[in-house]
Amino acid sequence: MPSVAARPSCLAALAVAAVLALSGCGTVSRADCQAGDWYAIGVADGEAGHPAARIDEHAKSCARYDLPVDRAGYADGREAGLRRYCTPASGFANGVAGNPYANVCAGEAGAGFVTAYGIGADVYRARSIARDLAAEARSIRADRERAEDRIDDLRSRMAGASPEERERLRDRIEDIRFGMLGSMGEQITAARRADEAAREADAVEWSARAAFTRLFAVPPP
Repeated sequence: MPSVAARPSCLAALAVAAVLALSGCGTVSRADCQAGDWYAIGVADGEAGHPAARIDEHAKSCARYDLPVDRAGYADGREAGLRRYCTPASGFANGVAGNPYANVCAGEAGAGFVTAYGIGADVYRARSIARDLAAEARSIRADRERAEDRIDDLRSRMAGASPEERERLRDRIEDIRFGMLGSMGEQITAARRADEAAREADAVEWSARAAFTRLFAVPPP
């Protein structure tokens, strides 16, 4: 399994994606602004791994209602939330889920989170490949099923057709069958690749869970 150090560009890309994804619109409601429990909002944001700049988005939301934010209370709450977020178990779970990471964990806790996140991200990538290949196999199979339905429809129309029309329908059926010859091989290949990817994903997950347990002396979530 590649080390976390071997994946800096991947983690950097995920960090950029996180800043974009986690700092989106609609951060707090008018009721949140009026309640003013900025410690609780900070805790929630910390537990979700939001960057510190999240408070600026909250401030913009509350400014629409001429309501202030308590930056100090928010910061205290966010720090408390980050202590729950910045753990190896959380890192593994977020990596497996494909959640973005905004580079918010520092120190020893941050190192543990990032290591576990990288291990979990391996599982996510393997599962993503397996899902994509399974979807490709289903799409090819669906195309063949639609072709078979077209053949059935053309056959049903032959009963009351004129000789000329029946000949035309037979030609169309042969054209569809000829096209299906190639798709049969594609379907078999796609199904095999999907099965292989699913087995590989299972192996990657088993290896990842074993690596987590070996590094942190507890099983992953």
